[in-house]
Amino acid sequence: MPKKKNAGGKPSDGGLPAMGAESTARLGTVIDLEKLKYLQDFIIKSLHVDCMVLTAEGVPAVEPSGSSACRRRSANDLESCRFVKAQSINQVRENSLPCSGTCELGVRFCYIPVFQNGQIVLFWQLSEDENHYKISPDRFHLATRAVTIFSDIITGLLDDKYNLRAQLLKQNTLTGELKEALAYTVFENEIMDGIAKAPELGTGILNALSLIGEHFGLSRITVFRSLPQLGERAVTFEWKVPAMRSLSPLLEGALSETLGAYYTGSTEERFDKHGFFHTCTMEDLPHALSDLLISDHTGEVLQAAVKRNGVTVAVITFEKDALLPKWGLSRLTGLKAAAAVISSAVLQKLGFDFADRSQAMMYTIADNNGSLTYAVNALTGRILFMNLAMQNAYPEARPGDLCTKIANLDDGERCAYCPISRFKEPGERLRYEVYNSNVNKWFDLHASRFTWFDGSDACLISTTDINKKKLFELEVEKLAYYDALLDIPNRAYLMRVLQSVFDGGAETAWGSIIILDLDEFKFVNDTLGSQYGDEMLRQIVKYFNECPDLVGKVFRFGGDEFFILLQGCEMDAAITVADELLSRFNRPWRVYDVDCTCTVSLGVAGFPKSGVNPKQLIANGEYAVYDAKATGKNRYVLYDEVLCKKIERRHKIQEIMMHALKEAKFEVYYQPIYNVDKGCFTKAEALLRLHDDELGFIPPDEFIGIAEEVGLISDIGLMVVDRVCSNLCELAKKGIVLESMAINISPLQLVQENFVDSMWSIISRYQLPPTVIEFEITENVVIRSYDAVKKTMGELQRHGINFALDDFGSGYSGLNYLMMLPISCLKIDKSYINELEDSVKSRKMLSKIIELVQDFNIQVVAEGVETKFQDSILKKFNCNFIQGYLYSRPLPKAEFEQVVTKRGLPVS
Repeated sequence: MPKKKNAGGKPSDGGLPAMGAESTARLGTVIDLEKLKYLQDFIIKSLHVDCMVLTAEGVPAVEPSGSSACRRRSANDLESCRFVKAQSINQVRENSLPCSGTCELGVRFCYIPVFQNGQIVLFWQLSEDENHYKISPDRFHLATRAVTIFSDIITGLLDDKYNLRAQLLKQNTLTGELKEALAYTVFENEIMDGIAKAPELGTGILNALSLIGEHFGLSRITVFRSLPQLGERAVTFEWKVPAMRSLSPLLEGALSETLGAYYTGSTEERFDKHGFFHTCTMEDLPHALSDLLISDHTGEVLQAAVKRNGVTVAVITFEKDALLPKWGLSRLTGLKAAAAVISSAVLQKLGFDFADRSQAMMYTIADNNGSLTYAVNALTGRILFMNLAMQNAYPEARPGDLCTKIANLDDGERCAYCPISRFKEPGERLRYEVYNSNVNKWFDLHASRFTWFDGSDACLISTTDINKKKLFELEVEKLAYYDALLDIPNRAYLMRVLQSVFDGGAETAWGSIIILDLDEFKFVNDTLGSQYGDEMLRQIVKYFNECPDLVGKVFRFGGDEFFILLQGCEMDAAITVADELLSRFNRPWRVYDVDCTCTVSLGVAGFPKSGVNPKQLIANGEYAVYDAKATGKNRYVLYDEVLCKKIERRHKIQEIMMHALKEAKFEVYYQPIYNVDKGCFTKAEALLRLHDDELGFIPPDEFIGIAEEVGLISDIGLMVVDRVCSNLCELAKKGIVLESMAINISPLQLVQENFVDSMWSIISRYQLPPTVIEFEITENVVIRSYDAVKKTMGELQRHGINFALDDFGSGYSGLNYLMMLPISCLKIDKSYINELEDSVKSRKMLSKIIELVQDFNIQVVAEGVETKFQDSILKKFNCNFIQGYLYSRPLPKAEFEQVVTKRGLPVS
């Protein structure tokens, strides 16, 4: 047929043009449109493909029948689908040949032209119809061939250039081909109808195999399935002529495993892209199978692979007797089309079997898992399944009922703890513990979101009674998080609560705290006994529990400390609570038969202003408590800007001390002590000094206290002793020998286990006489830990080290310590010396003290002497040593050497 360009133009929008009455009327003058309509409907019903008749311009010539999957999909994506089809029509116009392809929606289509006198007058548009079984490519090709024959017949009827006799001859030939093609199509329809009308799918498949075997003259058809996940490899369906033997008992054991591996293993590539394998020789098959087929006179085999998700799950084998003629192309095409129908049915049957097996397996597992297990439709809330344990526990509930009948998780209207609303995505798993107040029990609930066997969205729920286990866990948790003596939350529980408060964000992380520290609670324990102290704490907690503003908000923070969390409470309200606490603690507590009074120091802080995390908030609250105690006790202190600056200075001093220790920045000054009897300097006191470029001179009273709090005092003390011993050695080499050098010792050092060994190690290393070292202690050191201090002093005295009692007159001034402790020197405090000029009573008292102390062979040193009157009085009272600015200020080592030499320090 000559190739000519079609007069119709390409659509301007890249797709099919709109329906036009003019083109339809022009076509009606050439061919009967009613007959075209009839022929279109015949193709759709008989060939199971979607068909449309288009004019030469590409618009529908007759009303479309039905709505195919392709047209339904096209409505959602018109541009992509129409563009591809428009390109195919243009290709037909250019080449005057049929054109097939696959549209953007994955649907096969074909355009077949009809000519009149070399001009295209209409197109047949064919596409897959997914309302029926998915057809194979061969069957679609068969349909397009049939329509091509129709097209050639119509072209012959329309073309007046052909001889009528030649036309009739060609039409007879084409009609014969059409009859054969239609015969296979009609037979395929019979197979599908037989499967669809059978009472059971398996029966329908067996009936279809019988029809195929008889129609194509086969000797045997076998369906061998291989389902490794179910452990199955066997013949599922089989049809044979009476003379043939059954393969079912033969394909067992090793042969079954060989075929399973052969069909589903590495030899998968032997099937073509459409899932067919045709052989006229048995050599391509496994030897065991080929020998079996040859012995049954099989001469030709067609195998069709049944696949699920790209994996072969079954193979259909069609056998022909070796004595019959070989299959022609047309016959083989028809057999493949029939095999495609059987494959779809077999795949559906295997899916049902797998679902049945899976459902039975799930029921068995659920009945033996020991939990109450049931499944619920996620949309309707109706019960789909209950295991035996669930049925026994709730006999009134059954599948089909609403899940609200399950009483252990029911609030009367809806499942109170139903997990369905908690799922965020399919396939998710949940586990949580629930408490049912109706039965006063705890349950462990497991839930999974999955697809039920009918395809609906479902939730599988398993509940276990964990009441005993939960009660035990709660008891253990109480032991871990509650104070055993007072039965209130402890510090560990407080940290967990505070963390959850700050994790909750801005909505929860605001409020106030009060840290309460009992003043002198140790005195109650020491004087009355621990049983009184414990009872007093119980009375205090009872008050907390009876106070509406405090109930449930108090934690035991330490031995005599409590933490009050006022979440969502402004600072003004917290101050009111603090005032009430001070007022209550100023009144006595009735403990057994004794009235005990114990005031409190309070630290008040607000968050998040005073802390953005638990650690920072607690630290700032404790700073406020510390400041309250340091400034007089029985008061509250707010953590504010002033206190913040004090804390910043404290941190700065801490950093300075750490740096000074590391870089040897501490300085040791020496203040000479005048010997009244000898009229010269014979003793001195070592004084530690700390200077910073930013803060300037930092008083010892400030940085020593910080060093004790942060744990640096031990290292600083060792450094001072080492520096003093080193300087004493240097002075001795220059001929300057002191009777003694006084060094202040912190209370914390005296109670350390290794203090004696550390001190003696330093003194021994410098080979100094031990008597040259004199450690100064204060009265408060002795009061704190009398027994431990006495023991340490005794050990050091045995090494030859002397002790001086410092600051006498500033505190309790207990002279009994001079008798009980190894004291060789008494240092009278500056505050006592200052009263000498104005108080006759002080002068008489001092005279008697000096006389009494010297009677015990203890030397007396007067500190802070600044005036000549003070000096004359002390000399009149026969004071042994005088120390103060009147004689010398504390000096660096170089200046100290000059002063003591000038003032007649003995030189060896």
